[in-house]
Amino acid sequence: MKQYEPDIEGIQDEYLEAVLRVVFRLQEEAQIKALVEESSSEQTEEEKVQARAEWARIVEKYEKMQEDKRKKERGAALRRCVKSFSRVAACALAILAIAAPIAIANVEPLRVSVMKLLIDIQEDHTELRLVEIDEP
Repeated sequence: MKQYEPDIEGIQDEYLEAVLRVVFRLQEEAQIKALVEESSSEQTEEEKVQARAEWARIVEKYEKMQEDKRKKERGAALRRCVKSFSRVAACALAILAIAAPIAIANVEPLRVSVMKLLIDIQEDHTELRLVEIDEP
């Protein structure tokens, strides 16, 4: 029977990986600690003024972006409204264009006037005019 022989290279690799993980974790903790100490240190008055000015600039920029967004939305709503209105107006105009000649043709005095048109055709032009005819 064979005796169990440990895999020394595999164990060494695992050990090195564990040591590297510990070293990297310690470095990361040191960096975090340095950042925490840096951020928790007292700010000078000048730094506070700069921070307030920066915050005011950021707020102003955000408000401008919001206003631009509202303007775009209002413009889009206006375009949709104009588009709908133009469709309705086109339909109304089409109905008027169809109904007006029919209504005019049903008005007898107008129909009689159209029949009284005198067409005068000349060599260089044609003239249409209403002729006054006395009705009996």
